[in-house]
Amino acid sequence: MHIPDQVLPSSVWIGGTVVTGVATGCVLARLREADIPRTAVLTSVFFAVSWIHIPVGVGSAHLMLNGLTGIVLGWLSLPAILIGLGFQLLLFGFGGITTLGINTLNLAAGALAAHGLFAARAVLPKSRARDVTAGFVAAAVATLVSALLYFTCLLSAGEAFRAAARYAFLLHLPVLGIEGVVTGSAVAFLTRVNPSLLAGRAA
Repeated sequence: MHIPDQVLPSSVWIGGTVVTGVATGCVLARLREADIPRTAVLTSVFFAVSWIHIPVGVGSAHLMLNGLTGIVLGWLSLPAILIGLGFQLLLFGFGGITTLGINTLNLAAGALAAHGLFAARAVLPKSRARDVTAGFVAAAVATLVSALLYFTCLLSAGEAFRAAARYAFLLHLPVLGIEGVVTGSAVAFLTRVNPSLLAGRAA
């Protein structure tokens, strides 16, 4: 879901840059020293999984784990994803400089959707199965939200990108289940070793 430069209308990427910049600034203003280690770890995980490619038809998609990032970090997923995408751009050429803001916004929106869904599990009786199922669903929804936003952004680029937008969206549908399984497994592990990490950061 890395939109390169010179694809989107200026109104879209400028708007994405402004929203991402303001939101990230607000989050960082409330950053606590205790939040830094887990934010750094999830940023590293988000950055590294871009190398895990999944063959889908004639193309491939890579894992994002923005759902897991959102579950653990909450609003801190914004700077984590921004930094992760920034390093992917600098080191691997993924995405673009002008589109870094809108790419961050697309993935962070999915992460925040996952955070809200996972937090909503509190209305159900407490159990490990509840947490694992919530992790699976939250990650799948995070991928779907980000894919829809990516699709919408490409549609804004004009008729020439409509076919690419549809293909890119369909390409990510099989990833829903894989993201869900990976995140559900991570949640199952965290419930055993450090369940406090699953509280997220709602502030």
